[in-house]
Amino acid sequence: MADEITAYSSLSIDNGSFTPVLTTGTLSITQTTLGGGSPGMVKIGTSEEAITISDVTTPGWAFIQNVDDTNYVDIGPDSAGSMVPCIRLYPGMGHTISLYPTATWRGQANTAEVNLVFQVFEV
Repeated sequence: MADEITAYSSLSIDNGSFTPVLTTGTLSITQTTLGGGSPGMVKIGTSEEAITISDVTTPGWAFIQNVDDTNYVDIGPDSAGSMVPCIRLYPGMGHTISLYPTATWRGQANTAEVNLVFQVFEV
């Protein structure tokens, strides 16, 4: 089989005469090994912590979503034991991202612990 994973991304801005619409179109990815879904739902506290990915040999894609109603969460790769923040998810916000296979991911909530969906899929 081929094209088991499909990703689509778009961004629209409507601010007066500034109205760009940016889109990647549809990207189809072949999943060579059946697998994924780990770790699923994780709790991220206000201190930096690792997000453990298990049961996936070669992480390729992830869907991440902050399901908290109030607080944002920062996500980023580990660098010498500290997070390099590169993604900020506001309440309810989610993204599909392509993962560097050997990266260790970390997270930190801003004010109170948040529930974060971090669904990882094999490639």
